[in-house]
Amino acid sequence: MRHTLRCRWPTVVALAGLAIFLFVSLRHLDSVPQVYEDEPWQASTAYKLATRGVFGSDLFAGFMHMDERYYGFMPLHPFLLAAIFKFAGTDRMLGEARLETVALTAATLILTYALGSRLFSKPVGGVAVLVLVLVRWTGLTYIQLTGIPLVDFARIARYDPLVPVLGLASLHVYISARNRQSPPLYAASGILASASGLAHVYGLFWIPALVMLTILDRPASLARCVALFAVGALLPWLPYAAYVLNDLPDWRGQIAVYASRFELLNPHWYVNNILEEFHRYGPGLGPFGPAWLLRPGVWFLAVALPLSLFALARRALAGDVSARTLVVPSLTFPVLFALLITLKLVNYTLIELPLFALAVAWGSVSLWQRPLPGVGLAAPRLLLIALGAGIAIEGAFALARIDSATATPYPVFASEVRQLIPPGARVLGLHTYWIGLEDFDYRSFLVPLNEADLGVPLDQALDAVDPDVVLLDPRMRTYFESLPPGGDAERFETWLARHSAREIGRIDDPTYGQMIVYLLKR
Repeated sequence: MRHTLRCRWPTVVALAGLAIFLFVSLRHLDSVPQVYEDEPWQASTAYKLATRGVFGSDLFAGFMHMDERYYGFMPLHPFLLAAIFKFAGTDRMLGEARLETVALTAATLILTYALGSRLFSKPVGGVAVLVLVLVRWTGLTYIQLTGIPLVDFARIARYDPLVPVLGLASLHVYISARNRQSPPLYAASGILASASGLAHVYGLFWIPALVMLTILDRPASLARCVALFAVGALLPWLPYAAYVLNDLPDWRGQIAVYASRFELLNPHWYVNNILEEFHRYGPGLGPFGPAWLLRPGVWFLAVALPLSLFALARRALAGDVSARTLVVPSLTFPVLFALLITLKLVNYTLIELPLFALAVAWGSVSLWQRPLPGVGLAAPRLLLIALGAGIAIEGAFALARIDSATATPYPVFASEVRQLIPPGARVLGLHTYWIGLEDFDYRSFLVPLNEADLGVPLDQALDAVDPDVVLLDPRMRTYFESLPPGGDAERFETWLARHSAREIGRIDDPTYGQMIVYLLKR
């Protein structure tokens, strides 16, 4: 019996971590956190794909044919979300969209446990799951309620949680290809790694990482394996390339707004990227003071992660295949992020957090199992127990913030807004509020603002949208108030007056602020 328990405890630990994650993450999905602006944006393309069979967004109708063909983000997440909308309907769109990312994150936990078990041991896999679910290391924001990235970003219906699922799957297939010396599996690994890039472009980082691994692992037919991997990596992009090439002018026009993120021929761009990279990993400790002592998760990771990666790198250099398999992508991703990704968003780290968690878990398990010279086992184990208890307590309080958060359920807020809008009206508002109003002809404020950036006077761009109703939320009011006197701020006020805009209602909401609704005369 005792032997059976010793064998099974890592699986029990992993299942407990998964259960904690699901218990916390399946609650209050339609209210906590408040809607993030990217969620309706991405859901709008999935909605049109599910209801009309067109990969476009009516939110942006009138700008570069975005309602007919959309290029602003990669297509895989909207396609998956469209399948969910097709199957489950769209009556509770926000909850359904967030349920997708919760399921994807649960898959990430399962794949992480499986990877730790394959490379090292089941205890490493089990501890890695707990690290991902309980260790708080970021600050808190209105959408990051716990400071535990995997938990926080599972509640945001964006493409980020899809990237690690496909990436970890590609690594699993790569390990099988290496173990079996199977050329077809090398191609399959390339397909999955490349598909990760169709969730978000930084998912393509898996390709150089796995090519590097293949070269270092030196399979019997290296050139053939790399070639098959490359062919596999090319395949998922052929349909998307054909889609883009069919309409290059609109593709250029739509991605022009992201030009500053891809200045690949500008050396200063790389330097600036590197200098600003520390923002991605900011721990959110706040002002220096005693409160820093209440963040054991941060200090644990700050010490355990570099030491574990250093120890694993030494083993990799000595020929340890498992260590090399973990170290190569773990070191490749931060370097590529620093060089190539201008947006320093912490949610992008979801691609590397499972690997970091496995490295920390390996270091912790190794410290638990191996006596230190002159110290033995007792002292390291007492240290790990104390750290584990502190981290678990901090994590439990962090997770409890989801239940204690007071937020208006979004469907309630959306229903209050729609009661003020006449049937059949064309609505102009920030895209954040599209969910719940999707049956109206709703246009995002970004349409006229993008046109204004291209040189079209704002009042003319607004006339082109020709709305019946304008929704002014706190963010848009702050935007116009922040503009210098005259210019677009004055053009907007003049345009409202010219169309005899009158306030027909306002909603004062504790979560979403004051929404003012204007009715215009055409």
